[in-house]
Amino acid sequence: MERELLSIQGLHVRLASGSALRDFHMLIRADCLHGILGLRHAGKRTLARVLTGWIQPDGGSIRLYGRELRSGDPQMMRNAGIRYVTPSEGLISTMTVAENILVASPGVHRQLIREKQQIARCDAMFRQFGVSINSRLAAKQLTIRQNLIVQLVKAWRECAVCAIVDCTDRTLGDADNAALLTIFRQLCASGMAIVLLLERPDVLLHHCRHAIVLREGQNVFDIPAHYPHSSLLTILSGTPVVGHVIEKRTPDNTIYMRAERVPSAAGTVSFIVYRGEILGLLDPLNDSDMQPLRYLSGDNPLPPSARITVADQLLSPNHGLRDALRARVGLLDDLSVRRQLLPMLTPLQNATILAQQLQQPLSYERIEQGREAVGLADSMLRARSLSDLDHLSCLRIILLRWYLCDPIVLLCYRPFSHSDILHQNILIDYLSLMRARGTAFVILSPSAQELRRCCDRIQVLNTETVYELPDIER
Repeated sequence: MERELLSIQGLHVRLASGSALRDFHMLIRADCLHGILGLRHAGKRTLARVLTGWIQPDGGSIRLYGRELRSGDPQMMRNAGIRYVTPSEGLISTMTVAENILVASPGVHRQLIREKQQIARCDAMFRQFGVSINSRLAAKQLTIRQNLIVQLVKAWRECAVCAIVDCTDRTLGDADNAALLTIFRQLCASGMAIVLLLERPDVLLHHCRHAIVLREGQNVFDIPAHYPHSSLLTILSGTPVVGHVIEKRTPDNTIYMRAERVPSAAGTVSFIVYRGEILGLLDPLNDSDMQPLRYLSGDNPLPPSARITVADQLLSPNHGLRDALRARVGLLDDLSVRRQLLPMLTPLQNATILAQQLQQPLSYERIEQGREAVGLADSMLRARSLSDLDHLSCLRIILLRWYLCDPIVLLCYRPFSHSDILHQNILIDYLSLMRARGTAFVILSPSAQELRRCCDRIQVLNTETVYELPDIER
């Protein structure tokens, strides 16, 4: 029968960067596998450090078997039997596995245990859990999976009642998760409670008896059994998703780009973007990085199964940057504006170089019209070198470059990630300007809040399928 082990009520933690936990509550039962699913900066590690005494909460209570614990005292929480298992901490890298498990335990002196005894006792414990780890290895030689297993065995030997396990490392594969799951089940059978910190829905989450979604420091959802992954991604990102394709809300039905089975770390991506439309690709797990955009822009060669059509022109699988440019497909990476400029050229040459390659008509009046449209000062455009330009002027040079090229589709990566409000307003004005000229935009971002600022439609990327949002409040 499951017993109540830890009761967390109204936990509140405020750090210098803002509130890390807000009114967090959770009931942890003995003999049970729990899961906490949340994206980066959701508050998972802050919660673990509160439960292990390294952070003093600003409010709330933590009770162990009904007795309130005074968090903020690591030794007290350790004596209570709560452990935080993470690959980056917990083991002394210069000591062997056996020494970490036996000698590094409280109250045990290294001189009192001989090496052969250490090895024999550790091997016996590993055999009990059905794992094979060389006890003579130094801790720094262990894989992520072995590191976690050694720490779990150490916690079991020290009679811990609860282990908080950080399973967010991206290098953990299916085989690692299967091996860890076997250990988790044995530890739960011995009476220990296991709490997994997860960043994505995977096989470990399916085996949790109780799991929650943590978003912005709050427990926002109790996950029922067999809940679909696509809906979990929606809850993680805070974006309501429906499972059907909505009607187009753009006045022009001309298809400017059709992409089919474009590879990404989150699976294959398929979408259609229309003339003058701003389409957002939301990657809530932040797995894809710029990978889909690199395929679309010709930076990476396409696999044979993928297919990209731009304004009824089928791009070949081995199309490159020049081919994409001739098809009038551009790429704007807001996180590396200055790297997109050539330092040996003047600002004016940087702004006009692509238009010249495309043999676009360039007149003084057209350049001046574009300069005024992007808000670039004439003195900055006529500067002798890029070193005379600040970040915003470099951004305006890039925007002027694409204005003169008159692209059909402009691919953008995280255009609103910059914290400067002026920077964001420049991009919003530019999107409005270019879409009025008929340019279509495809914006990739892990933030739904960024995409909601300007997109007509948002598609959520995941490993199974692609969904689209209903009407977006802007």
